[in-house]
Amino acid sequence: MEWAFCGSNKNLTPYKIEGNVLNNGCFVDALNLVPHVFLLFITFPILFIGWGSQSSKVQIHHNTWLHFPGHNMRWILTFLLLFVHVCEFAEGIVASEVMGYNHLHLFMPAFMGFIAATTSVVYYHNIETSNFPKLLLVLFIYWVLAFITKSIKLWKFAEFTVGPRHLRFCITALLVILYGLLMAVEINVIRVRK
Repeated sequence: MEWAFCGSNKNLTPYKIEGNVLNNGCFVDALNLVPHVFLLFITFPILFIGWGSQSSKVQIHHNTWLHFPGHNMRWILTFLLLFVHVCEFAEGIVASEVMGYNHLHLFMPAFMGFIAATTSVVYYHNIETSNFPKLLLVLFIYWVLAFITKSIKLWKFAEFTVGPRHLRFCITALLVILYGLLMAVEINVIRVRK
């Protein structure tokens, strides 16, 4: 089987954008990759530079380590986010198999979202242990972008009468809620720890 982002069925027109570009599900899924790629490109250099510098090798005494506000809520929401991304990935694999053609756009954003969510936890932990909350702005931008792109996908599902009876709609709605809550946690941390 051939691998193609929008599917390998030559009879379909997966790259067709007549009327409105957002009416193409493949384009909307590609748009959902943008926040995850943004986070990975921004955080990896910061993490590698941070781990490589001498300032990050300072011993942290965990009995005096102060957590940012919403620390526990962030971890709970992030683990829920990871679980929902695994569900989204599995749903995309099954949908691709049912279609009979490989549609990477059905499960690649979920896979990248899982990697980005894992990276966000590592990034947050390093920021919290070094007590440098200004770098949380990157995570805030990520949550906002992810919230917007998933909201667009949810809106398009609703427009094309894909509703709560469909698993894909429910997973997307859960992701919108989780990204919104993580965005609120980030706003609270930035507000309290200027």
